Amino acid sequence: DFGDGLGEAYWPVRGIQNDHEAIALVSPTAVVVDFVAYEAAVSAVAGVASGASARVVPVTEDGNTEPGMSLQRIGLPGEWIWISAPATPGTLNPGLEGLSGSAAVPAANVGLLWVSALFAWLPFAVGRRISAGATAGGLAGT
Repeated sequence: DFGDGLGEAYWPVRGIQNDHEAIALVSPTAVVVDFVAYEAAVSAVAGVASGASARVVPVTEDGNTEPGMSLQRIGLPGEWIWISAPATPGTLNPGLEGLSGSAAVPAANVGLLWVSALFAWLPFAVGRRISAGATAGGLAGT
């Protein structure tokens, strides 16, 4: 908790590759908060997100991407855009707006995600926490 009702958490995510894969962020009460795919459309075939279609992240990383970069959302809740920017574990992404106080993040928009080859990151609103202890959902296949 950063003291303003917001905090962040990140944890290693192994096995995300340049292929048809996705990650589901799932609350401790088994609610799918967000389900995003990298590079291509994916539908979950098992787990809590089974039957759901992931939203494709509209930016990618390739073999020329500098180490330490990540895919992040910036902007206002409900109007976020995806960018490639330096990873910010331990802090909120620069460029996030309207995120002061626990009331700033509506329950439906708790998941603010970046995914890189090794880490997933998620700020959370106090009382709506999604933590490394929550099921991070399985990688879904096509």
